Amino acid sequence: MNKKIIASIVVTMTFGAALLPAVANADELKSDVTVNVQGGTGEGPTEEDISEKPARDGEFIIKAVSDFNYPSVPLGETRSATIAKDKAYGIEVVDVTGNGTGWNVSVSMDSFKIKDKENEGEDLKGWELTIPTAEVTSKSASIRPENTPTGQKATISGELSSIVFKADEGKGMGRYTNIFERFAENQESTRTTGVQLSIPNTARKASYIGKLNWRLTNTPN
Repeated sequence: MNKKIIASIVVTMTFGAALLPAVANADELKSDVTVNVQGGTGEGPTEEDISEKPARDGEFIIKAVSDFNYPSVPLGETRSATIAKDKAYGIEVVDVTGNGTGWNVSVSMDSFKIKDKENEGEDLKGWELTIPTAEVTSKSASIRPENTPTGQKATISGELSSIVFKADEGKGMGRYTNIFERFAENQESTRTTGVQLSIPNTARKASYIGKLNWRLTNTPN
C-alpha cells in the first residue's frame, strides 16, 4: 500500500465519525413523601378588625364576633349600628380540624334588658335585629366557590334564632370572616345598610343591653 492510499483512508474514517448521531441517555426513579396531617390550632389575632375583645384560639371555634353600638334609637324607628373609624362588623370562624364536615353559625338574643338602676332588668319587647352580609373574606385560605362558606341575612326577634354563616360539607375549611358592614365616611345612623335595630313605639325610654348568643355547630344545616 503506498502512502497516498493510507492518507486517504485516515481522512475518510475521521469524517465518518463526525456524522454519527448523538445518543441521549436518561434514567428515572421515584421516591415517596409521607406525612400525617394533624389539625391546626387557630392561634393568632383575627384576620379582620372586628372586635375589641381578645381573639380566641382553637381548631373549631368562633374566633371573634362584633359588639354592636346604637347611641340612640327613637321609639318606633330603625337605626343602623355605629361603626368606629377603620373598623368592621363581622364574625370570624376557624375550622382547622381537617374533617370537612361543614358547619353553621346561628344567632339568637339571650336577653335584652334595661341597664339603668330605675327599672333595671326589665325586658325590651317587640324589637327586631337584622344582620346582613356584605362579603366573606379570608387571608389564609383561597376564596373559591368550591371551598368558601356563605353568609346570609339573619333577622332575629324575641327568642328566635337565625343562621348567619354556613359551610356545606367539604367547605369552610380554614379561617373565614363574614363581614356584615365596613366603616365608610359619612355613615349616618339612618342609613338602610348594616346591622339594623328596630324599636317598637311601646318600649320604655331607657338604656338597654342585649346579649347575643352565637352558636357554631359542625353540621352544614
